[in-house]
Amino acid sequence: MNKNKQRKFKFQRQTALLLTGALLAGLLPLGTVTKSRAAEQPALRNPRILKTTQEVAPGSSEKIELKYPITDSKGITTWDCIWFGNYWQEDTNGDGKADKNDEKTPIKWRVLSVEGDDVFLLADKNLDCQKYNDTFTNVTWETCTMRSWLNGYGAEANREGKSYRENGFLNYAFTVDEQSAIRKTNVVNRYENEYGTKGGNDTSDQIYLLSIGEAKNPAYGFTSNEDDTKTREAENTVYSLCRWEKDSV
Repeated sequence: MNKNKQRKFKFQRQTALLLTGALLAGLLPLGTVTKSRAAEQPALRNPRILKTTQEVAPGSSEKIELKYPITDSKGITTWDCIWFGNYWQEDTNGDGKADKNDEKTPIKWRVLSVEGDDVFLLADKNLDCQKYNDTFTNVTWETCTMRSWLNGYGAEANREGKSYRENGFLNYAFTVDEQSAIRKTNVVNRYENEYGTKGGNDTSDQIYLLSIGEAKNPAYGFTSNEDDTKTREAENTVYSLCRWEKDSV
Protein backbone atom coordinates (compact mmCIF):
# COMPACT_ATOMS: atom_id res chain seq x y z
CA MET A 1 0.00 0.00 0.00
CA ASN A 2 2.93 2.33 -0.58
CA LYS A 3 1.75 5.50 -2.25
CA ASN A 4 3.65 8.48 -3.52
CA LYS A 5 1.96 11.38 -1.79
CA GLN A 6 1.74 15.02 -2.63
CA ARG A 7 1.74 17.46 0.22
CA LYS A 8 -0.31 20.56 0.66
CA PHE A 9 -0.74 23.47 3.04
CA LYS A 10 -2.44 26.77 3.56
CA PHE A 11 -0.73 29.91 4.63
CA GLN A 12 -1.62 33.46 5.47
CA ARG A 13 -0.32 36.49 3.63
CA GLN A 14 0.17 40.10 4.54
CA THR A 15 -0.53 42.88 2.09
CA ALA A 16 2.21 42.11 -0.39
CA LEU A 17 5.15 40.24 1.06
CA LEU A 18 5.64 36.59 1.94
CA LEU A 19 8.12 36.20 4.75
CA THR A 20 7.95 32.47 5.33
CA GLY A 21 6.66 29.31 3.84
CA ALA A 22 5.80 25.76 4.56
CA LEU A 23 5.33 22.43 2.94
CA LEU A 24 2.15 20.53 3.33
CA ALA A 25 -1.00 21.84 4.80
CA GLY A 26 -1.65 24.62 7.22
CA LEU A 27 -2.06 28.34 7.59
CA LEU A 28 1.02 30.51 7.30
CA PRO A 29 0.99 33.82 9.13
CA LEU A 30 3.49 36.01 7.36
CA GLY A 31 5.02 38.47 9.72
CA THR A 32 8.38 37.36 10.95
CA VAL A 33 10.96 34.89 9.90
CA THR A 34 13.66 33.46 7.92
CA LYS A 35 14.84 33.34 4.39
CA SER A 36 12.14 31.77 2.32
CA ARG A 37 12.09 30.94 -1.37
CA ALA A 38 8.78 32.78 -1.44
CA ALA A 39 10.13 35.78 0.42
CA GLU A 40 10.11 38.15 -2.53
CA GLN A 41 6.55 37.48 -3.61
CA PRO A 42 3.81 40.07 -3.01
CA ALA A 43 0.04 39.74 -2.90
CA LEU A 44 -1.34 36.27 -3.54
CA ARG A 45 -4.64 35.72 -5.28
CA ASN A 46 -6.76 32.79 -6.30
CA PRO A 47 -5.40 30.54 -9.05
CA ARG A 48 -6.51 30.91 -12.61
CA ILE A 49 -5.58 29.35 -15.95
CA LEU A 50 -2.70 30.94 -17.79
CA LYS A 51 -0.94 30.34 -21.06
CA THR A 52 2.35 30.09 -19.20
CA THR A 53 3.25 29.36 -15.61
CA GLN A 54 4.07 32.39 -13.50
CA GLU A 55 6.60 31.56 -10.88
CA VAL A 56 9.50 32.95 -8.89
CA ALA A 57 12.61 30.81 -9.06
CA PRO A 58 14.67 30.12 -5.93
CA GLY A 59 16.80 33.10 -5.01
CA SER A 60 15.06 35.41 -7.48
CA SER A 61 14.15 38.95 -6.49
CA GLU A 62 11.39 39.10 -9.08
CA LYS A 63 7.94 39.85 -7.72
CA ILE A 64 4.71 38.47 -9.14
CA GLU A 65 1.08 38.32 -8.14
CA LEU A 66 -0.13 34.78 -7.50
CA LYS A 67 -3.66 33.89 -8.55
CA TYR A 68 -6.05 31.00 -9.02
CA PRO A 69 -5.21 28.31 -11.62
CA ILE A 70 -6.35 28.81 -15.18
CA THR A 71 -7.65 26.16 -17.59
CA ASP A 72 -7.53 26.76 -21.33
CA SER A 73 -9.98 25.59 -24.01
CA LYS A 74 -8.21 22.22 -24.22
CA GLY A 75 -8.66 21.58 -20.51
CA ILE A 76 -4.98 22.13 -19.71
CA THR A 77 -4.48 23.80 -16.34
CA THR A 78 -1.65 26.11 -15.36
CA TRP A 79 -0.94 26.96 -11.73
CA ASP A 80 0.97 29.88 -10.30
CA CYS A 81 3.88 28.51 -8.28
CA ILE A 82 6.20 29.44 -5.43
CA TRP A 83 9.11 27.77 -3.64
CA PHE A 84 9.08 27.10 0.08
CA GLY A 85 10.95 24.71 2.37
CA ASN A 86 13.58 22.17 1.32
CA TYR A 87 13.51 18.39 0.91
CA TRP A 88 15.52 15.58 -0.62
CA GLN A 89 14.55 15.46 -4.28
CA GLU A 90 17.54 14.88 -6.56
CA ASP A 91 20.86 13.09 -6.85
CA THR A 92 23.05 16.03 -5.86
CA ASN A 93 26.23 14.10 -5.04
CA GLY A 94 26.37 12.16 -8.32
CA ASP A 95 26.37 8.65 -6.84
CA GLY A 96 23.54 7.50 -9.10
CA LYS A 97 20.75 7.55 -6.51
CA ALA A 98 18.73 10.08 -4.55
CA ASP A 99 18.73 9.53 -0.80
CA LYS A 100 19.40 11.34 2.45
CA ASN A 101 23.09 11.59 1.61
CA ASP A 102 22.15 14.21 -0.98
CA GLU A 103 21.48 17.86 -0.31
CA LYS A 104 17.93 19.08 0.13
CA THR A 105 16.62 21.36 -2.60
CA PRO A 106 13.81 23.98 -2.61
CA ILE A 107 10.24 22.65 -2.85
CA LYS A 108 8.00 24.01 -5.58
CA TRP A 109 4.32 24.56 -4.72
CA ARG A 110 1.17 25.13 -6.78
CA VAL A 111 -1.30 27.79 -5.68
CA LEU A 112 -4.68 26.01 -5.48
CA SER A 113 -6.70 28.86 -4.02
CA VAL A 114 -6.48 32.21 -2.33
CA GLU A 115 -9.18 33.29 0.12
CA GLY A 116 -8.48 36.53 1.89
CA ASP A 117 -5.27 35.98 3.82
CA ASP A 118 -5.28 32.19 3.31
CA VAL A 119 -3.40 30.58 0.45
CA PHE A 120 -3.83 26.86 -0.23
CA LEU A 121 -0.75 25.14 -1.67
CA LEU A 122 0.03 21.72 -3.08
CA ALA A 123 3.48 20.30 -3.80
CA ASP A 124 4.14 20.33 -7.53
CA LYS A 125 5.72 16.84 -7.41
CA ASN A 126 5.37 13.74 -5.25
CA LEU A 127 7.96 14.30 -2.55
CA ASP A 128 8.15 10.97 -0.72
CA CYS A 129 6.85 7.44 -0.61
CA GLN A 130 5.26 6.41 2.68
CA LYS A 131 2.66 3.90 3.81
CA TYR A 132 -0.69 5.25 4.95
CA ASN A 133 -0.16 3.10 8.03
CA ASP A 134 2.86 1.01 8.96
CA THR A 135 0.79 -2.15 9.37
CA PHE A 136 -2.19 -3.40 7.36
CA THR A 137 -5.07 -2.77 9.71
CA ASN A 138 -8.40 -0.95 10.00
CA VAL A 139 -7.37 2.64 10.64
CA THR A 140 -8.60 6.15 9.84
CA TRP A 141 -6.64 9.32 9.19
CA GLU A 142 -6.81 10.29 12.86
CA THR A 143 -4.62 7.40 14.08
CA CYS A 144 -2.64 6.38 10.97
CA THR A 145 1.15 6.70 10.94
CA MET A 146 1.06 8.88 7.81
CA ARG A 147 -0.59 11.71 9.72
CA SER A 148 1.93 11.41 12.56
CA TRP A 149 4.87 11.32 10.14
CA LEU A 150 3.68 14.37 8.22
CA ASN A 151 3.11 16.48 11.33
CA GLY A 152 5.85 15.18 13.62
CA TYR A 153 3.45 13.79 16.23
CA GLY A 154 4.42 11.58 19.14
CA ALA A 155 3.63 7.91 19.79
CA GLU A 156 0.32 8.76 21.46
CA ALA A 157 -1.14 10.05 18.18
CA ASN A 158 -1.13 6.83 16.14
CA ARG A 159 -2.27 3.23 16.50
CA GLU A 160 1.24 1.83 16.07
CA GLY A 161 2.66 3.83 18.99
CA LYS A 162 5.50 5.31 16.92
CA SER A 163 6.98 8.71 17.63
CA TYR A 164 7.87 11.02 14.74
CA ARG A 165 8.85 14.06 16.78
CA GLU A 166 12.44 13.89 15.53
CA ASN A 167 12.07 12.15 12.18
CA GLY A 168 8.83 13.44 10.69
CA PHE A 169 8.29 15.36 7.48
CA LEU A 170 7.61 18.67 9.23
CA ASN A 171 11.05 18.66 10.83
CA TYR A 172 12.78 17.36 7.72
CA ALA A 173 11.35 19.97 5.37
CA PHE A 174 11.09 23.15 7.42
CA THR A 175 13.16 25.24 9.76
CA VAL A 176 11.83 26.03 13.23
CA ASP A 177 10.74 29.49 12.06
CA GLU A 178 9.00 28.05 9.02
CA GLN A 179 7.21 25.49 11.15
CA SER A 180 5.93 28.18 13.48
CA ALA A 181 4.48 29.99 10.48
CA ILE A 182 2.25 27.05 9.50
CA ARG A 183 -1.08 27.26 11.23
CA LYS A 184 -3.20 24.24 12.00
CA THR A 185 -6.20 23.55 9.79
CA ASN A 186 -9.44 21.82 10.75
CA VAL A 187 -9.44 18.70 8.56
CA VAL A 188 -12.98 17.39 8.04
CA ASN A 189 -12.88 13.59 7.87
CA ARG A 190 -16.28 12.55 9.17
CA TYR A 191 -18.09 12.40 5.82
CA GLU A 192 -18.31 9.21 3.80
CA ASN A 193 -16.68 9.39 0.38
CA GLU A 194 -18.31 8.26 -2.86
CA TYR A 195 -17.21 4.69 -2.15
CA GLY A 196 -18.93 4.60 1.24
CA THR A 197 -15.70 4.75 3.22
CA LYS A 198 -15.94 6.63 6.51
CA GLY A 199 -13.10 9.00 7.28
CA GLY A 200 -13.31 8.98 11.06
CA ASN A 201 -13.06 11.93 13.41
CA ASP A 202 -12.08 15.42 12.30
CA THR A 203 -8.51 16.44 13.11
CA SER A 204 -6.46 19.59 13.46
CA ASP A 205 -3.24 19.38 11.45
CA GLN A 206 -0.59 21.54 9.89
CA ILE A 207 -0.04 19.07 7.08
CA TYR A 208 -2.45 16.65 5.45
CA LEU A 209 -3.26 14.87 2.18
CA LEU A 210 -5.78 15.80 -0.47
CA SER A 211 -9.20 14.25 -0.04
CA ILE A 212 -10.93 12.63 -3.02
CA GLY A 213 -13.20 15.66 -3.30
CA GLU A 214 -10.28 18.09 -3.26
CA ALA A 215 -8.38 16.07 -5.86
CA LYS A 216 -11.39 16.32 -8.19
CA ASN A 217 -12.25 19.96 -7.52
CA PRO A 218 -12.11 21.95 -10.79
CA ALA A 219 -11.74 25.17 -8.78
CA TYR A 220 -8.28 23.92 -7.81
CA GLY A 221 -7.47 23.20 -11.46
CA PHE A 222 -8.25 19.46 -11.34
CA THR A 223 -10.51 19.33 -14.37
CA SER A 224 -9.84 15.82 -15.70
CA ASN A 225 -7.53 12.85 -15.59
CA GLU A 226 -8.08 11.66 -19.14
CA ASP A 227 -6.25 11.96 -22.45
CA ASP A 228 -3.63 14.71 -22.49
CA THR A 229 -4.91 16.78 -19.58
CA LYS A 230 -4.26 14.47 -16.62
CA THR A 231 -4.50 17.31 -14.12
CA ARG A 232 -4.83 14.80 -11.28
CA GLU A 233 -1.46 13.22 -11.95
CA ALA A 234 1.90 14.42 -10.66
CA GLU A 235 5.48 13.55 -11.43
CA ASN A 236 7.73 11.85 -8.88
CA THR A 237 10.92 13.41 -7.66
CA VAL A 238 13.94 11.16 -8.12
CA TYR A 239 14.02 10.72 -4.34
CA SER A 240 10.40 9.56 -4.08
CA LEU A 241 10.90 7.16 -6.99
CA CYS A 242 13.99 5.67 -5.34
CA ARG A 243 12.03 5.28 -2.12
CA TRP A 244 9.24 3.47 -3.96
CA GLU A 245 11.65 1.15 -5.75
CA LYS A 246 13.45 0.34 -2.51
CA ASP A 247 10.21 -0.51 -0.69
CA SER A 248 9.00 -2.60 -3.63
CA VAL A 249 12.00 -4.92 -3.60
